[in-house]
Amino acid sequence: MSRASSRHELKYVVRPGTARRFLQLIRPHLRLDGHGADRPADSYTVRSIYFDSPTLDCHWAKVGGQWFREKYRLRTYNEPGSAPLSFELKQKRGGDYIKRRFPVDGGALAPGVGGTMLDWLPSELLTPVAEAARQRVVFKLRRHAYRPTVLVTYDREAYTDRWDATTRVTVDRHLRATAFPALSAMHDESAARRLLGEWVIVEVKFTRLVPRWMGAAHGRFRLKTQACSKYCTAVAAVMGDTARSRRTHHV
Repeated sequence: MSRASSRHELKYVVRPGTARRFLQLIRPHLRLDGHGADRPADSYTVRSIYFDSPTLDCHWAKVGGQWFREKYRLRTYNEPGSAPLSFELKQKRGGDYIKRRFPVDGGALAPGVGGTMLDWLPSELLTPVAEAARQRVVFKLRRHAYRPTVLVTYDREAYTDRWDATTRVTVDRHLRATAFPALSAMHDESAARRLLGEWVIVEVKFTRLVPRWMGAAHGRFRLKTQACSKYCTAVAAVMGDTARSRRTHHV
């Protein structure tokens, strides 16, 4: 199965106090995401292993501001065995993006599996569009040797609009990352490095118009949209000179 949606997003990097006051202002318009219910601070933990080529094509496409760019990631949530495992292809064209998601057997996280995902991606999907997306993932994994690059983890507080379920607000805290993870280490944070300090990433995602309640929030807090890729932030922080040398070698 694959899910796709053409969406827009507004992103802000703010202090914890600003994030808290922002949520207080717009909270009457929102409903807490069920995944955060009955969890500490109404938050759940997002865990993503990003795949990239040996020359970090996805990373440098984002850094270079390419109009069309992609991300490939294996994703799950919270504690081991508590959530499904999926592989995602996120394609961004300017300010819009489409995300397709494929279920992956949890055996992919077993020790000794290695870096390849080819044996764990589904071989049959329901629609031609979904199959085309799967073939693109397989092509990148095989032809361009996409392998695990960084494990990115953060704690997410999420909401949906009470009157428009396609509008979503996420507040991501405690961003952390590990370089060159094994798939079996998806829940292991012993080597994780904390990123961005106490800064919080707030995103407003929607499919139609900018939510009306964002006008008051912009006026109150003087919010400015800001590019902040969790993947690129992680690569720069935990790979550093390795990332730059790979780019130099590629050029």
